[in-house]
Amino acid sequence: MKAAVFVADGDLRILEVEKPEITHPNEVLIKVEGCAICGSDVSVVSVPRRHPATPGTVIGHEYMGTVVETGNGVNGFSVGERVVVEPNIVCGKCDMCKTGHSNLCRNMLLTGFHYNGGMAEYSVMPDTQLHKLKNQNIDFELAVLAEPLACIVNSLNKFKISAGDYCVVLGAGPIGLMYVELLKASGAAKIVVSECIDIRKEAAEKLGAIVVDPRRESLAGAVMEKSNGAGADVVIDCVGGLMNDALGCCAAGGQVILFGLNEAAENMVRPFDISHREIRVLGSYVVKESFPRAIRLLEDGVVRFDDVVTHIYHLDDIQKGFDAIKNGEAIKVIIKCNQ
Repeated sequence: MKAAVFVADGDLRILEVEKPEITHPNEVLIKVEGCAICGSDVSVVSVPRRHPATPGTVIGHEYMGTVVETGNGVNGFSVGERVVVEPNIVCGKCDMCKTGHSNLCRNMLLTGFHYNGGMAEYSVMPDTQLHKLKNQNIDFELAVLAEPLACIVNSLNKFKISAGDYCVVLGAGPIGLMYVELLKASGAAKIVVSECIDIRKEAAEKLGAIVVDPRRESLAGAVMEKSNGAGADVVIDCVGGLMNDALGCCAAGGQVILFGLNEAAENMVRPFDISHREIRVLGSYVVKESFPRAIRLLEDGVVRFDDVVTHIYHLDDIQKGFDAIKNGEAIKVIIKCNQ
C-alpha cells in the first residue's frame, strides 16, 4: 500500500510499504478515507524538527475510515462501518491512568509519531481506539476533525465559560477557529481573535469574531476597548508561548487557558501579575474521555467548520498540502488516502 513515511528530519516520502495485518484479537483493519494534517505533523517534517517522532513511522493522527476486517476478539464493530480513530494509546496501568489522568499516561503511544498512523491507504488499530459514527453518512471532511475537536472539548471541561463572557483567542489556525465556534455556542458576548495571516483573519471574521492584527495595533488596547475597559474573562492561547499577551488581555478574576504547544518558547512572567489579579491559569493536553462529545457536536451540527477546511489533496500530493500550510495559503488540509 501507499503511505506517507517520516524518513528523517525534513524528509517525508510516499512509499510502497507492507499493508498492515491484524496480529492481535482486539485489532481492526481500517481502509482510511481521510487524514488531516495537524500542526504537529508540520513540526515533525520541519528542519530542525520541532516534535519528537521515530524515523520510519507512518505519520497522521487525525483520521477516519471504514472497517474492512476485525480480529476474533473484537465486539461492537462490523465490516463496512465507518469509524473515527482516537490516536493516543494509553497503558491503563500507570499512576496517571489509574488516578484519572489518562491523557498524561507515562507510557502513551502517539499514533503518527511513534506508532504507524493514518496517512496511508490502510491502518490497524486496537478496537479501544475506535469510535463508531452514528451518522454513517457524515462527510469525511468533517469526521476527521473529531480528534482536534476532542482536544478542545477536553480543555472546555477544565474552565468555566458563562453566557455574556468576553473572550480572546490567540491564533486563528484550525484550533483557534474551532474555539471561536464553541465559544459562540457557549454564549460568549464578544470574541476577539489575534491573528496576522490574511486567510485566517478572513475566516475568523466570517465566524463573527472581532479580528485584531497585533502587528498593526495593540492587542491589549483593542481588547480593553471592545470590552468597555473590563478585559477578557477567558483568554485561550492556541499558538503556545503567548503567556504575556494572554495576561495583558485578561481581566482581574479571569482565566487563561494554555492550549498551544511550543517547547522552545520562553516567557518572562511576574507571578505578582497573576496572584494580585487572581487570574486562573490552566494547561490542557490532548484528549481525555472527550471523543464521544466531540463526535456528537459534529454529527448534530452544533458547530460549523466550513471555513476551516480549505484544501483537500490526494495522498500522492501530500507535499502540496504541507507547502500550502507553510506558505500561509491553507488553514486545514485534508489528505484523501484512497482514490
